[in-house]
Amino acid sequence: MNLNPFPKTKISWQANCFYFLTIPTFIHMPYFQTDEQKSLVLKFIKQLKIKNGIGTKAFSIMINHLHILFHSKTKTDVTLVKNFIQGNVTREYRSIYEVKGSDFWHPAKTLPIKNNHLLGLSILKLSSFCWL
Repeated sequence: MNLNPFPKTKISWQANCFYFLTIPTFIHMPYFQTDEQKSLVLKFIKQLKIKNGIGTKAFSIMINHLHILFHSKTKTDVTLVKNFIQGNVTREYRSIYEVKGSDFWHPAKTLPIKNNHLLGLSILKLSSFCWL
């Protein structure tokens, strides 16, 4: 008998869908302040395509979170992207920089982009974070 009033529900992601993924750092710690720290994240965003065949449409690396807009070909791609970025960035960042505490990330939020209008707005939102 399960007495948990908030049982975990299995999330079912859609294949052939765009997703807007936001991954905040734990208590919004400013882990990505320098170009070197941002390059570390960028390296793994690029490797998504090389190692897993998942290309990004747009992304933004802020000092305390990141956004990635990507296309999921299979139902498992969303979990793969989240785990790939979080796992690799955490491991490499900790090997270079000191991190206080054991937590690195806050829970991620993933939103499916269900139509072209929302896709355009998502790209516009991410491009507004870019400065030349």
